[in-house]
Amino acid sequence: MAVPLAVVLNRTAGGGRAAREWPRLRGELHAWGVSYRLIDSASPAQALAAVSALPPGWAVATVGGDGTVASVLPAVIEQQRPLLVLPFGTGNDFASTLGLRAGQFREALAGLDAPARPVDALRVSYGGGPQPGGQAYSLNGVGMGFDAQLTANLPLAPAWTQGPARYLWAALATLRAMQPQPCRVLLDGAELYGGPAMLCSVLNARSLGGGFQFNPDAKLTDGRLNVVVAGDVSRRQVPPLIAQVRIGKHVGHPAVRYAAGQVAELHWEQPVQLHVDGDLKGEQVWLRVEVLPGAVALLGFPEE
Repeated sequence: MAVPLAVVLNRTAGGGRAAREWPRLRGELHAWGVSYRLIDSASPAQALAAVSALPPGWAVATVGGDGTVASVLPAVIEQQRPLLVLPFGTGNDFASTLGLRAGQFREALAGLDAPARPVDALRVSYGGGPQPGGQAYSLNGVGMGFDAQLTANLPLAPAWTQGPARYLWAALATLRAMQPQPCRVLLDGAELYGGPAMLCSVLNARSLGGGFQFNPDAKLTDGRLNVVVAGDVSRRQVPPLIAQVRIGKHVGHPAVRYAAGQVAELHWEQPVQLHVDGDLKGEQVWLRVEVLPGAVALLGFPEE
């Protein structure tokens, strides 16, 4: 690799497994002859500050899940730094779109000699709720309603659950308490949906929630985002719909709206939980998501 690499290690990712796997990754970096600097940071804010302070020309590698990637995206996008994803989080949804599983460091590093490829990202704005509003970037996707509340329930899952089983436990726990809430969804200024909704997700990549294929038509280089709305679904209908989402067969379901565009806007009558790449932003009322074509120079990304 021609440029030096800053490796951002999230020691808490994957229930602490990322930290335990660091010696193996360090060995792979040495084997590939990669010049690197370790950023072993205690918080997302510290990781972003450390990446932002890097000299020009440095690339960034993240060791963790989607949230670890999202934590450094402002510097990656605004400073135009190449990005390498070394997956070892709980869900690893963005990595799965790249064909990578947790811990596949060697496979990820094998693409370092190839030129970086531009992929799309999302610019997110939100507000109107009891928690502060704000802005963020996303590489994978954002969600309001069921999937965000599921994310909030993940810490409550029993210790024996890991990976997809942890998300499934949280999905069932969330289902018991969720009720559809009125929502209006605009796509490129036109109304896509209006009425009670269980969830609305805006995605760049294929999956959310540890492998649920919300966006089976995902293409990271098409300059478009995809919107998925689950409308007024009864509690009895949700489990089979979840099973369909798991394998990407929900498109065409009468309660589902699925469409692509450049700008999505959500307006809820009541505050609902929001997540951005799995990072909870509290309860919010409105959300605006805009696709940024080719905003991230991704290393190790195979041809689509």
